[in-house]
Amino acid sequence: MDARAELATKARALSLDLKKRNLILSARLLSSLDQPRDHIAFSPSVLVENLAACDKDVIPYQLNAVSFSASLQSPTVEAINKIFSSVGLKDLFERLGRSTGLQRQLRSGGVRATSIRVQERIGEIVRLRNNLAHAGDEERSVTIEEFDYLVDFFRVVAFEIDLAVKETIEQGFE
Repeated sequence: MDARAELATKARALSLDLKKRNLILSARLLSSLDQPRDHIAFSPSVLVENLAACDKDVIPYQLNAVSFSASLQSPTVEAINKIFSSVGLKDLFERLGRSTGLQRQLRSGGVRATSIRVQERIGEIVRLRNNLAHAGDEERSVTIEEFDYLVDFFRVVAFEIDLAVKETIEQGFE
Protein backbone atom coordinates (compact mmCIF):
# COMPACT_ATOMS: atom_id res chain seq x y z
CA MET A 1 0.00 0.00 0.00
CA ASP A 2 2.71 2.46 1.00
CA ALA A 3 4.72 1.60 -2.12
CA ARG A 4 1.67 2.36 -4.26
CA ALA A 5 1.25 5.76 -2.66
CA GLU A 6 4.94 6.60 -3.01
CA LEU A 7 4.68 6.34 -6.78
CA ALA A 8 2.25 9.23 -6.92
CA THR A 9 3.42 12.70 -6.00
CA LYS A 10 -0.07 13.83 -5.02
CA ALA A 11 -3.26 12.04 -4.10
CA ARG A 12 -4.88 13.04 -7.41
CA ALA A 13 -2.29 10.86 -9.17
CA LEU A 14 -3.81 7.78 -7.53
CA SER A 15 -6.58 5.93 -9.31
CA LEU A 16 -10.12 6.89 -8.37
CA ASP A 17 -10.80 3.26 -7.38
CA LEU A 18 -7.89 3.24 -4.94
CA LYS A 19 -8.91 6.58 -3.40
CA LYS A 20 -12.52 5.37 -2.99
CA ARG A 21 -11.37 2.08 -1.50
CA ASN A 22 -9.14 3.95 0.98
CA LEU A 23 -12.08 6.15 2.00
CA ILE A 24 -14.55 3.27 2.35
CA LEU A 25 -12.23 0.97 4.28
CA SER A 26 -11.04 3.79 6.54
CA ALA A 27 -14.66 4.71 7.29
CA ARG A 28 -15.45 1.08 8.13
CA LEU A 29 -12.50 0.90 10.47
CA LEU A 30 -13.45 4.18 12.17
CA SER A 31 -17.02 2.95 12.59
CA SER A 32 -15.71 -0.06 14.53
CA LEU A 33 -14.39 2.12 17.37
CA ASP A 34 -17.31 1.18 19.62
CA GLN A 35 -16.54 -2.52 19.09
CA PRO A 36 -12.76 -2.72 18.65
CA ARG A 37 -11.12 -5.89 17.42
CA ASP A 38 -8.24 -7.20 19.52
CA HIS A 39 -6.02 -7.94 16.53
CA ILE A 40 -6.20 -4.48 14.95
CA ALA A 41 -4.39 -1.51 16.47
CA PHE A 42 -4.76 1.93 14.92
CA SER A 43 -4.96 5.59 15.81
CA PRO A 44 -8.30 7.14 14.82
CA SER A 45 -6.76 10.62 14.64
CA VAL A 46 -4.04 9.40 12.24
CA LEU A 47 -6.66 7.75 10.03
CA VAL A 48 -8.64 10.99 9.90
CA GLU A 49 -5.52 13.10 9.23
CA ASN A 50 -4.50 10.80 6.38
CA LEU A 51 -7.98 10.98 4.86
CA ALA A 52 -8.00 14.78 5.12
CA ALA A 53 -4.59 15.03 3.46
CA CYS A 54 -5.71 12.81 0.58
CA ASP A 55 -8.93 14.79 0.17
CA LYS A 56 -7.09 18.12 0.11
CA ASP A 57 -4.41 16.69 -2.18
CA VAL A 58 -1.61 17.94 0.04
CA ILE A 59 1.81 16.50 0.61
CA PRO A 60 2.72 14.54 2.61
CA TYR A 61 -0.24 12.22 2.54
CA GLN A 62 -0.51 8.56 3.31
CA LEU A 63 -3.04 5.92 2.44
CA ASN A 64 -4.42 4.09 5.47
CA ALA A 65 -2.77 0.69 4.99
CA VAL A 66 -4.27 -0.57 8.26
CA SER A 67 -7.73 -0.04 6.75
CA PHE A 68 -6.89 -2.33 3.86
CA SER A 69 -5.49 -5.07 6.08
CA ALA A 70 -8.39 -4.78 8.56
CA SER A 71 -10.83 -5.48 5.73
CA LEU A 72 -9.42 -8.99 5.36
CA GLN A 73 -11.67 -10.96 7.72
CA SER A 74 -10.87 -14.41 6.44
CA PRO A 75 -8.12 -15.30 3.99
CA THR A 76 -10.45 -16.82 1.41
CA VAL A 77 -9.44 -16.79 -2.25
CA GLU A 78 -12.09 -14.13 -2.92
CA ALA A 79 -10.86 -11.91 -0.09
CA ILE A 80 -7.22 -12.28 -1.14
CA ASN A 81 -8.11 -11.44 -4.74
CA LYS A 82 -10.13 -8.43 -3.64
CA ILE A 83 -7.45 -6.97 -1.37
CA PHE A 84 -4.68 -7.33 -3.98
CA SER A 85 -6.92 -6.11 -6.83
CA SER A 86 -7.74 -3.00 -4.83
CA VAL A 87 -4.08 -1.97 -5.01
CA GLY A 88 -3.60 -2.83 -8.67
CA LEU A 89 -2.45 -6.47 -8.61
CA LYS A 90 -5.30 -7.97 -10.61
CA ASP A 91 -3.84 -11.30 -11.76
CA LEU A 92 -2.38 -12.64 -8.52
CA PHE A 93 -3.48 -16.26 -8.91
CA GLU A 94 -2.37 -16.38 -12.55
CA ARG A 95 1.05 -15.16 -11.37
CA LEU A 96 1.08 -17.80 -8.65
CA GLY A 97 0.21 -20.38 -11.30
CA ARG A 98 3.39 -19.46 -13.21
CA SER A 99 5.54 -20.32 -10.19
CA THR A 100 7.68 -23.36 -10.88
CA GLY A 101 8.08 -23.76 -7.11
CA LEU A 102 4.32 -24.04 -6.64
CA GLN A 103 3.97 -26.25 -9.71
CA ARG A 104 6.55 -28.60 -8.21
CA GLN A 105 5.08 -28.53 -4.70
CA LEU A 106 1.50 -29.06 -5.86
CA ARG A 107 2.56 -31.58 -8.52
CA SER A 108 0.59 -29.72 -11.15
CA GLY A 109 1.50 -28.89 -14.71
CA GLY A 110 0.79 -25.60 -16.39
CA VAL A 111 -0.23 -22.16 -15.24
CA ARG A 112 -3.99 -22.70 -15.20
CA ALA A 113 -3.83 -26.04 -13.36
CA THR A 114 -1.45 -24.63 -10.76
CA SER A 115 -3.55 -21.49 -10.30
CA ILE A 116 -6.64 -23.61 -9.70
CA ARG A 117 -4.76 -25.93 -7.33
CA VAL A 118 -3.38 -22.97 -5.31
CA GLN A 119 -6.91 -21.61 -4.93
CA GLU A 120 -8.25 -25.02 -3.93
CA ARG A 121 -5.43 -25.49 -1.41
CA ILE A 122 -6.07 -22.08 0.16
CA GLY A 123 -9.76 -22.99 0.42
CA GLU A 124 -8.87 -26.27 2.15
CA ILE A 125 -6.57 -24.44 4.57
CA VAL A 126 -9.24 -21.84 5.41
CA ARG A 127 -11.74 -24.62 6.12
CA LEU A 128 -9.18 -26.43 8.28
CA ARG A 129 -8.39 -23.23 10.16
CA ASN A 130 -12.08 -22.51 10.73
CA ASN A 131 -12.69 -26.05 11.92
CA LEU A 132 -9.78 -25.89 14.36
CA ALA A 133 -10.64 -22.37 15.58
CA HIS A 134 -14.38 -22.80 15.88
CA ALA A 135 -14.65 -26.49 16.77
CA GLY A 136 -16.48 -27.54 13.64
CA ASP A 137 -18.69 -30.56 13.18
CA GLU A 138 -15.85 -33.03 13.27
CA GLU A 139 -12.83 -33.00 15.48
CA ARG A 140 -9.68 -32.59 13.44
CA SER A 141 -6.03 -32.51 14.33
CA VAL A 142 -3.01 -31.76 12.18
CA THR A 143 -0.04 -34.08 11.98
CA ILE A 144 3.53 -32.78 12.03
CA GLU A 145 3.85 -33.75 8.36
CA GLU A 146 0.70 -31.80 7.44
CA PHE A 147 1.90 -28.82 9.45
CA ASP A 148 5.31 -28.87 7.77
CA TYR A 149 3.62 -29.07 4.36
CA LEU A 150 1.41 -26.08 5.19
CA VAL A 151 4.41 -24.05 6.34
CA ASP A 152 6.30 -24.90 3.14
CA PHE A 153 3.26 -24.06 1.01
CA PHE A 154 2.86 -20.67 2.66
CA ARG A 155 6.58 -19.92 2.35
CA VAL A 156 6.43 -20.45 -1.41
CA VAL A 157 3.14 -18.53 -1.73
CA ALA A 158 4.51 -15.62 0.35
CA PHE A 159 7.70 -15.53 -1.73
CA GLU A 160 5.72 -15.50 -4.99
CA ILE A 161 3.32 -12.82 -3.73
CA ASP A 162 6.30 -10.71 -2.69
CA LEU A 163 7.75 -11.05 -6.21
CA ALA A 164 4.40 -10.18 -7.80
CA VAL A 165 4.06 -7.08 -5.62
CA LYS A 166 7.63 -5.98 -6.42
CA GLU A 167 7.01 -6.44 -10.16
CA THR A 168 3.77 -4.49 -9.91
CA ILE A 169 5.54 -1.66 -8.07
CA GLU A 170 8.34 -1.57 -10.64
CA GLN A 171 5.81 -1.42 -13.47
CA GLY A 172 4.05 1.49 -11.75
CA PHE A 173 0.83 -0.39 -10.99
CA GLU A 174 -0.26 -0.24 -14.62
